Amino acid sequence: MKKQKKKNAKSYLVQKLQQLHKDLTNIVNGFPKDKREAVLFDKWSLKDVLTHMAGWNKCLKQNLDFLEQKKDPPHFGKVDDFNAKIVKESRKYKWEDVFNDFVNSGEYLITSYKELSSRLFDNKFWPDKSSTPRKFLNIVIEHYEEHSQKSKNTFR
Repeated sequence: MKKQKKKNAKSYLVQKLQQLHKDLTNIVNGFPKDKREAVLFDKWSLKDVLTHMAGWNKCLKQNLDFLEQKKDPPHFGKVDDFNAKIVKESRKYKWEDVFNDFVNSGEYLITSYKELSSRLFDNKFWPDKSSTPRKFLNIVIEHYEEHSQKSKNTFR
């Protein structure tokens, strides 16, 4: 039971996200420059994937800010619609801007989680939904793991 409790502890999860963010950033830095905007991941390029990741990082950071202010954050609707919107909007931006947005949004999210009061870690974002900072952090960790693995496997 102690091992399971440690794996769910805020500090453990934040540290894990911090390492995954660093790892994915390093994977992206090693990605061939001529392939960064090629469609290699189903219907997305690496640039699209980073935009998608940054969009979710910023959304969750905003949700944490609202929670700390004791306000309900806006609900962004269906996941696929949110993803399509942010990826479409970002296609006009340069690679460097998208990459920097990904790096910075991840760092801001990690800092927000580090600073989040432990008493808020299991509070619901919305009264009628089960989403909490802990649940979202676990989802973000899985998300980073998934995209890291896909990115590594693309150029083995």
